[in-house]
Amino acid sequence: MKTTGIQAFIICVTLVFIVEGRDDQDTVAKKILDKISSFLTPKKVVVPRGPAGPGGPSVRGPAGPRGTSRGATTTYVTPNLDFLYVLDSSGSIGSEHFDKAKKGVQAQVDVIDLKSKISPSGTHVGLIEFSSPAKTHVEFTLRQYTSAAAIKAAVGKINYDDGRSTATADALRLAKKHFDQYGVRENVKVAWVITDGQSNRGGNPKIPADELKKNGVEICVVGIGNNINWKEIKDIAMSDCHFDVESYEALLGINEKTLTMARAAVAAKARAMARAAAAAKARALARGRALAKARAAMAQARARAMAGRH
Repeated sequence: MKTTGIQAFIICVTLVFIVEGRDDQDTVAKKILDKISSFLTPKKVVVPRGPAGPGGPSVRGPAGPRGTSRGATTTYVTPNLDFLYVLDSSGSIGSEHFDKAKKGVQAQVDVIDLKSKISPSGTHVGLIEFSSPAKTHVEFTLRQYTSAAAIKAAVGKINYDDGRSTATADALRLAKKHFDQYGVRENVKVAWVITDGQSNRGGNPKIPADELKKNGVEICVVGIGNNINWKEIKDIAMSDCHFDVESYEALLGINEKTLTMARAAVAAKARAMARAAAAAKARALARGRALAKARAAMAQARARAMAGRH
């Protein structure tokens, strides 16, 4: 039993400038890692009361009493993800920056895999590529690849469309359709849209964004560069889900830093678990030694008592 939600991210890409007040890469990387981690917060699940058992058999005398019903129990379940990238391939991006975007996605796939294992029954990742309405398409579905290695290989093979327009609204509509078709599991749904934030075809992207939100979508925006239409981005995004990044190069660096942070967190958790296990073992050994000492003392006392009687 898992809680369903949909999350959407929009990464916007434009020119490289330094903007006063923009967070540094480490800060943005930590915010993104924290956001991904928040998707995977264990959810409280109450398992309902089980039925009463049958009465016991009658051999001699009356039948035994009916079994008592099992009380409801509470457990915590970590959700899987259905994580859909929506990757801008319009002419404003350029092939060099598009290649950096792909490498950034590959690094982030490793982060996702560390946080929530990609597998047939675990987390799924898909990708939509979009630019002009005619070129907007599903590159691979949420069910097509079931390992991080296969997904990264597929991302590496994506061709740059160099479309003449940016149909963000069409991309969001396609994302909704894709989730309706492939995101039927009770998982957290994530659509991570990568665009320059300057939609110019397909209508107002706020309309399909609002439709996604009505279905539980949380849209987040990572805006890259200074020529971003922040009003549009904030119309699309949830209020606490937009990030400011200066360039594609910075985006790649941030995603690599996010991966480094995720690996460090996993290693720290493993060390903490090892220390806890070692401490538990030491306590068990100490209890065993104390028990053995107590038993030896009792045996000696009994021996002395018996010797005294003789």
